[in-house]
Amino acid sequence: MEGTRYTDNIKVLLESAGITQYNVVRSESQLPTTRDWEPGTSKLQIINDLLGAINYRSLYFDENGYAVALPYVSPVNRPSEYTYRNDQNSVIFPEAERHLDLFAIPNRWVLVVSNPELPPMRSTYTNTNPDSITSTVSRGRIIVDYREYDDIANQAALDARVQRIAFEASQVYEQVTFETAIMPMHSDSDVFTLQYSDLG
Repeated sequence: MEGTRYTDNIKVLLESAGITQYNVVRSESQLPTTRDWEPGTSKLQIINDLLGAINYRSLYFDENGYAVALPYVSPVNRPSEYTYRNDQNSVIFPEAERHLDLFAIPNRWVLVVSNPELPPMRSTYTNTNPDSITSTVSRGRIIVDYREYDDIANQAALDARVQRIAFEASQVYEQVTFETAIMPMHSDSDVFTLQYSDLG
């Protein structure tokens, strides 16, 4: 509903689904207009749409069973919580694989808000870092990822979202697959360091 906090609406949706154990970090951002969804849209989708509008992470459940909604923080700005090494005390199984895929990784992202009830908003981020193998400088061409949104809290949230999308897209070209012994202490989206000498 217009003029209400995004996070208050999220709490109402969680409680309407019978979820009373939650950790929703409060945001002062308010819905600029009343939002509508197609009949049959799941409450989870609605919650994640609202979270996306204020640049929060998607809803997840932690190891204690609480529904959690937190502001997005780039992994670059979060400390490493665990370190995996293939040394004499390693819990890593001997085989590990690295995959590199640069095809169609964008280096420019353009986000616009397309809603007649909101003022026009646009945010652009271009990867011009010469040390990045997917940047416009390294590739000598521009590959654009263009997205439209119905709702965003404000220009700052849109700017933060384009930087988030750009960062995440710039990381996915390299993937390392490895197996470990059972490690029950992990939670959602942990940040960890991998030191695997065979892969350099």
